[in-house]
Amino acid sequence: MYTLYGCKGCGSAAIEAALTLVGAPYQYIEAEPWSGGPAVDELRRLNPLAQVPTLLTPDGTVLTESVAILIWLSEQYPASHLLPTDATARATVLRWLVYLTANAYAAIGIGDFPERWIAGEAEQGSLKAFARARLEDYWRTLERQLGDTPFLFTQQLTVLDLLAATMSHWRPGRDWFQQECPKLTAALQSTLSHTALAPIWIRNFTA
Repeated sequence: MYTLYGCKGCGSAAIEAALTLVGAPYQYIEAEPWSGGPAVDELRRLNPLAQVPTLLTPDGTVLTESVAILIWLSEQYPASHLLPTDATARATVLRWLVYLTANAYAAIGIGDFPERWIAGEAEQGSLKAFARARLEDYWRTLERQLGDTPFLFTQQLTVLDLLAATMSHWRPGRDWFQQECPKLTAALQSTLSHTALAPIWIRNFTA
């Protein structure tokens, strides 16, 4: 059985979704890094950065970093088709999966914790504002690349959809996505309304 360390509303939701779709049994441990406690102590033992998601595999291997976990799970369960078998489609999904992690995910982290990067209240406010502007540009860039496929760049759900669906609940916010990224919003609808995944989205993103 897998053990997933996560926290409500975090990137661990994408990993929960992947584990559910591949049919892998797992236990979920709530470990909010900034709150402390025994679960966070255990998380830090496995992952020195105490970041979620962190996945412990049945053989005791530790996996960190959302994109690494998603790719690894897809490769362990190829019948799930969470990564396309077609070389061109696979390359496209991998490209944009890493794009979101390296760019949008990073901008969100800077905006959430500007004090980690710069001192001074005014400076931190400015950094947060610029991080949001960059984040919006990153999403608009993806929007311009989308065609009319039912999912992001593909005909079926992939790990890219799981990550993007999770991130769509964060800044800049659902209203912004609907207004500025209509193709993205439409492509994510099937993932967000997927029967097996609905409890995950509700638990993580409903107050």
